[in-house]
Amino acid sequence: MTWPMLAAAGVSKAAVHRAVAAGQLVRVRPRVLAEQPLPHLPRFLVTDQGPAPATVAWIRSALMSHGDAAWAAGETAAVLRGWDLLHEPRVNVRLNVRHGARATPTPGVTVHRRRGGEGELVSVLPGTAPLRVELPASTVLTCAARLPRLDAVVLLDSALRSGVVDLGQLWAAYSDRACHPGTRRVAAVLSECDPHAGSVLESLSRILFRDADLPAPLTQLPLDGGRIRADFAWPEARLVVEVDGARWHPDAPRDQARDNRLAVLGWRVLRFTWGQVVNEPWLVVDLVREALTQ
Repeated sequence: MTWPMLAAAGVSKAAVHRAVAAGQLVRVRPRVLAEQPLPHLPRFLVTDQGPAPATVAWIRSALMSHGDAAWAAGETAAVLRGWDLLHEPRVNVRLNVRHGARATPTPGVTVHRRRGGEGELVSVLPGTAPLRVELPASTVLTCAARLPRLDAVVLLDSALRSGVVDLGQLWAAYSDRACHPGTRRVAAVLSECDPHAGSVLESLSRILFRDADLPAPLTQLPLDGGRIRADFAWPEARLVVEVDGARWHPDAPRDQARDNRLAVLGWRVLRFTWGQVVNEPWLVVDLVREALTQ
């Protein structure tokens, strides 16, 4: 809650000061109070269910601290939309504020002033008030211009996977801001995306194969009458590569059944974990290259 919210509810400043002194209210941000401190940030800011509630609380408090002139931007906006990120922003909240509006320097909050484009209201968690968030196309292009290449491709694939923006909209938005800094990098990222990528690890693996000059695979190829979709497939070599797309992957029995069925159909299967693709990419490339030459 903010001071104006408390005043509108008929709570005097003196009563607020007494509540803070008694520990009934806590100042969590400038001009923002709560009944308890902000929760600890979770290990993963975004889960398969969307942004974690504790993550949303941190961002909501930063937005409330800057008033109606602020909206979540960049990676913070991506988190609120539930998009996957290769490296999640652990401590920094990115906000845009209207040009000329007051912006209080706050640890852990980066503020950029913008003319126009005040975002849109997004219902982030059921049963909670919506938050003002940067428009999807603007979020993607801003991040693509600033983030490292792999991070940008992962975010772009995730944005396309969410369905709130498509590649045509992104290219149109790119054309509208062709004179902005970083647009050459944005065009390169847009050219490397795959709307069919099913996970962060599929995005990373695709770029890994491309950078290693391996033959381009088919992605999400339907097999066994459409009952199985292969992450990557080289039909000429009868080779399928599966990547266990989450940082954790509890589906071993299902994976074994898929692999067995593909083997019966005459496909060779290589399966790689998150740790192998991220930490031992040379091993992944060598094994795939060797399999393609057999």
